[in-house]
Amino acid sequence: MSAADDASPRPSRAEVETLCILLAVGPAGRGLSELPGRLGLSPTLAPQVAYAADTLVRRGLLVLADEQCSWTPAAHAHVTARLAELGVAAST
Repeated sequence: MSAADDASPRPSRAEVETLCILLAVGPAGRGLSELPGRLGLSPTLAPQVAYAADTLVRRGLLVLADEQCSWTPAAHAHVTARLAELGVAAST
């Protein structure tokens, strides 16, 4: 491992969860009921996923209307910038 690898930003658990949810929603948006499956979770965890999505709504990263989630411009900027920092190519 090089010194540059040691200096790379490491995401926290909360950041990983945020990115996972945002990427599950995608820039085109998704139905809230689709998110557990897209995250590889049991449908029985839908209430917990909805709670996590609501947290991102309050942070200004998601819009939730009629059980449909979609990115805000801030979400697009956040995902693009954070993936670039992590050295991951964004396909958004």
